Amino acid sequence: MKMKINIDGIKDIISYQNEEESVGSILKNIQRFVASEKRVVLDVRVDKKPINEITPESEIILKKAASQFKAMDLTTCLKSQLSYLSLEEIKEDMPSLKEKFSFIAVKVQERNLKTALEKFIELIDQWKVIHERIIDTLSFMEINLSKTKFKNKSLQQFLEEHNQVYKELLSAMEQEDWVLVADFMEYEIPPKFDEILDLCTDMMNQSSDQTKNAEKSKKPSEKKLIKKETAPKATTKTAKKKS
Repeated sequence: MKMKINIDGIKDIISYQNEEESVGSILKNIQRFVASEKRVVLDVRVDKKPINEITPESEIILKKAASQFKAMDLTTCLKSQLSYLSLEEIKEDMPSLKEKFSFIAVKVQERNLKTALEKFIELIDQWKVIHERIIDTLSFMEINLSKTKFKNKSLQQFLEEHNQVYKELLSAMEQEDWVLVADFMEYEIPPKFDEILDLCTDMMNQSSDQTKNAEKSKKPSEKKLIKKETAPKATTKTAKKKS
């Protein structure tokens, strides 16, 4: 019995030669094929059993010969679609971060400096996570940070300047330079939140454009792929009839 490979509901879209090849080996080849189509695998099931995460059961399935199973079903999406969702999540987190910053600003004005410093350290940790998520997403989108311009500077410089502002504000708070802290609170930090929102919007638009362009060319390439894979089967059947 030959395991069928179904991708995004298209049945038996890819064939393989060696029926004794392991499920894991076949999956690696499929992942390379999917990546070449600018897509990512979201979900993999073998005979309806999920094998996305490494578990004792999934490891056993991956090592077994494909001939022992009926079907492998994969769900994929365009890289640009996944990037869009990631940026959207970052954008949704920004208002909460801005609200926490406003709380800190109030505490500074009230001279409740201990609470302000404690909350700002928490805020810095959250900002680091968002900063890493932004960089990871831009890297996933294959965007060159040093060459891509944003706000009349490279993205790399833009992100480094953002981090530097937060470091300087933290340093001012730790040194209890409250005049400098007040300046940062009023003039430096608020625009940074808006700039990150602008960056997310700009990159989301880019991801959306990539998705639209990919979908325009999707159907022809799919048909070509199906013809390419199904043609040998048709030839084999014809040969049998002639013999």
